[in-house]
Amino acid sequence: MRFAIPLSGSSALFQWLNNLPLDGNYRDLEKIAILLHHALHTKHPDPISYAINGFKEFSRNTDISAHSAGFNFRRGVKLTTLEYEYRVALREWALSDAGYGSKKKAQEGLGYRALDQLLKVKKD
Repeated sequence: MRFAIPLSGSSALFQWLNNLPLDGNYRDLEKIAILLHHALHTKHPDPISYAINGFKEFSRNTDISAHSAGFNFRRGVKLTTLEYEYRVALREWALSDAGYGSKKKAQEGLGYRALDQLLKVKKD
């Protein structure tokens, strides 16, 4: 890859790109290129960090983690118990970096004024 404008630290960019799970997604590469192009042409002091942070901000990781891929369905357990367990797991995920990353963003993303409302279900 060649840049018309000299880019110091490009090895960090290539290292990040090589470790990024893009799964052949050309649109993600376009987003990164657009962010980098913008940073270079606006003379941002750290264009690589700008592109990386911008991509992270506007992209959600949709990989299914081992934790979220399967749920612990069991015989003899009532639906209300399973629903409560699911809501607890959803709350934990929403607060994590893989989810929304903060309580405020999780509340907005899930549509709750208070995230603890998510756990207000009947438990058996």
